[in-house]
Amino acid sequence: MHTRIIIIFVTVFGFIVTGCSSKVPPGFPKKLKPFSVKVLHEGKPLAGTAVSLFSEGGGNFLVGSVTDADGVAAMKTSLNAYSQTGAPPGTYKCALTSGADSSLTKGEIEELKGKSKEIWSMSDDEKDQWDSEWNARRLRRLAAIPKVVPKEWQQSGTSPLKITVPAGGGTVTIEITDEKTFVQ
Repeated sequence: MHTRIIIIFVTVFGFIVTGCSSKVPPGFPKKLKPFSVKVLHEGKPLAGTAVSLFSEGGGNFLVGSVTDADGVAAMKTSLNAYSQTGAPPGTYKCALTSGADSSLTKGEIEELKGKSKEIWSMSDDEKDQWDSEWNARRLRRLAAIPKVVPKEWQQSGTSPLKITVPAGGGTVTIEITDEKTFVQ
């Protein structure tokens, strides 16, 4: 079990140290604009919701993010290992996955950084115990995230949601209600 924690730590640490590739790959959009999507449920921010945008104009790049505690997902555009903040102007099909944020939180990353030396010096039994406690905390956090996104909104092929990123960038708000209302 402790092997999984070590792999996660090495992966996260590698991304922190090396960052993203600095060479712009062919096919990466040239003009990105600051853009975010705010997701609300019954008027309250919906944290931990993955927001994925699929360009209707083609392209192999990915646009997406996960909402923070305020329900805001600051979009990033990625192609291969290269990523930049923002989104290219255009029309997108939007998919939402509530509770999808299984990525590490900033607090969890900080905890791993602070514990790394201690974890390496633990016995196997101590590592297994720490790993069990760690996983239990993460599962409680993930279980607490409301699963309120309608099923058809969770995949690009079935989602009726469309979002336009204007030439100047900006923010779009998606309101989820019992009536499945989409508000821009």
